[in-house]
Amino acid sequence: MPIVALALLALLAGAMGLLVKGQLFPLYSTNHDEPMYVYEADLLADGRLTGSSEHADFVAPWASGVVDGKLVMKYTPPWPAVLMAADLLTGSKSAALAITAAAMVFMMGLVGRELFGRWSVGLAAAALTAASPVVIVLSGTFLPYLFQLFLLLVFMWGLVSGRRTHGGWRLLLAGLAIGTAFFARPYDALVVALPFGIAVLVADRRHLGRLRWTLTWLAGGAVPVVILSLVYNLVVMGSPLVLPFTVTGGSDALGFGERGVSDGLTFDFSLRDGLVAAARSAWSTMLWVAGSFLTVALAAYGFVRSKALGALRWATVGLVASVTIGYVFFWSPYSILFNWPGEKLLGPYYHLPLLVPVVLFAGRALADLLSRPRVFAVAVTLIGLSSALLLVPPINENREVTEQYRERQGFVESLGIEEGVLFFPDRGNGGFESAMPFLENDHDLSNPVIYAADRGGENLEFLDTRPGVPAFTIYEEYSPGDDLFDLPLVVKELEVRSAPEPEIVLEMENPGDTPYVIGYTSVNHGADTEEAVEVEAAQTVLDDHSSAGDTTEATVRLVAGDDPAVLGPESWTVPLGTPGSTGQLTLGVAYSHEPGLQGASRFELRFPYRVGNHEIELLTPPAEWQLWVLGEQVFWLLADVEDVLRVSPPSPP
Repeated sequence: MPIVALALLALLAGAMGLLVKGQLFPLYSTNHDEPMYVYEADLLADGRLTGSSEHADFVAPWASGVVDGKLVMKYTPPWPAVLMAADLLTGSKSAALAITAAAMVFMMGLVGRELFGRWSVGLAAAALTAASPVVIVLSGTFLPYLFQLFLLLVFMWGLVSGRRTHGGWRLLLAGLAIGTAFFARPYDALVVALPFGIAVLVADRRHLGRLRWTLTWLAGGAVPVVILSLVYNLVVMGSPLVLPFTVTGGSDALGFGERGVSDGLTFDFSLRDGLVAAARSAWSTMLWVAGSFLTVALAAYGFVRSKALGALRWATVGLVASVTIGYVFFWSPYSILFNWPGEKLLGPYYHLPLLVPVVLFAGRALADLLSRPRVFAVAVTLIGLSSALLLVPPINENREVTEQYRERQGFVESLGIEEGVLFFPDRGNGGFESAMPFLENDHDLSNPVIYAADRGGENLEFLDTRPGVPAFTIYEEYSPGDDLFDLPLVVKELEVRSAPEPEIVLEMENPGDTPYVIGYTSVNHGADTEEAVEVEAAQTVLDDHSSAGDTTEATVRLVAGDDPAVLGPESWTVPLGTPGSTGQLTLGVAYSHEPGLQGASRFELRFPYRVGNHEIELLTPPAEWQLWVLGEQVFWLLADVEDVLRVSPPSPP
């Protein structure tokens, strides 16, 4: 029976999802949205829509923000709720991946059957879907794109079959699906619904009663979910019209200009960029669908042969226009193509709905070829071979990423830290770039090792909340000879040292043949741990006739107060602010052919500090930084600078 064959195809797709998850993405993919959906699923399982904002700057997941004292997740509940339900029913969130992949493939078959009236078309479309590299790869991730595609297919099936059979419940289901899609990803839902809305209006332009009947049933399913989404917005954001998607900043939005995942991490996105991304994504889709260009050619033939579909034919192919044009105005498709290898590793997932017209019309063509068995066999063989070949690069490259994750996981586990705080430089807003996305806090912070953002002097305040618990910092550190793009992890145990006026002895050794040795210092109040010291930092020339290997020393005395720093050739006095001040103390050395910091080779030690009523606290050892110049790019890098700049411990209490 055709329905049994379709069910077997769906089960195969689900099993493939579990296989891909276990073998390719056991520690997540390079898209760090994945752990965010898992985090929110756990939050929902605990009966909560929002998390605790306490210490959010340190421990909150990157895709979140604090609104009116609540920790609000960037993404809405529909997909996390599916993960939660799967976990409750089966004991594993991964079951949701298999169920979603299977359900999506099954619905593709039903849509093909409904549109063309032939099970052969539905089965061919479902098989092409299940064999498409983009579906196979995404089926092993916690990303929501297959779920969103499933909702689109339910909407299509309910709309078409409901109007054909005059079945109100099917239209109700279609409305429920598109309403849920709107709740999950509003813009996606509007983009994919547009061509079908136009098709219904065109088909019923002279039958207003039928149009009214269709819209009434659709609204019956969609409106309650849309209202639910508005209520959710009101609860978590304080307004029904403000989307949670904005909690990481206004730059993650439609339109052009400075765009990015958060306001501090943006690039200038232009109309030209959007058009380039649209063209590249459409091309990429052809490389990620089963059979690639052969399937696209079959789809073109199938489209020509499908004139009997009328407006639905144009609505289905209209997805190509609506999705392609719609995403011209969003920065992220450009980003996954040119700023990080998202498309290379996971496919053009923003343009996944383009798969629908391709496989449906190609399925129509393949069904016609059944009357020519040899041609059909050749076509199926070529499609299978091309799909297998197209899968090889993303499988190999994702395996490399997973191996890197495994190495990092093994390194962290080898430390044997059973309890403590582990500070990272790439958490907070930068968490979407983390090299260890699998290290995420429980939403209730019940994990014995807390993963916290490195926030400079504020780290001391966070450690106050966990007295007696050991603290560590973990980061990638450059040493001479290392590959800049594959740096080893370094872990250092942190210690709080305090004294009324701590003294630090700096030892500086000239690494080259530059005559000028310039010592400098700056004090950054607050949490900023990455901003480079500007040229107006307090500085002094320590030596103007230095040569390679020469050593210079300076004793730095740290005091309370707001006076300017005083730097001499052998001793410095650096005020850190009045009692209660926290921040970052930078002690640096520059080697140059000129008596200034511009163009110099620079090395820094950065200490988080806090000024108390009677003592000054430093978090040691300091972070070590080196200024790098690569062509026109100038940036600071965590590096082992001990051969150039060393420090003896602060004086004991």
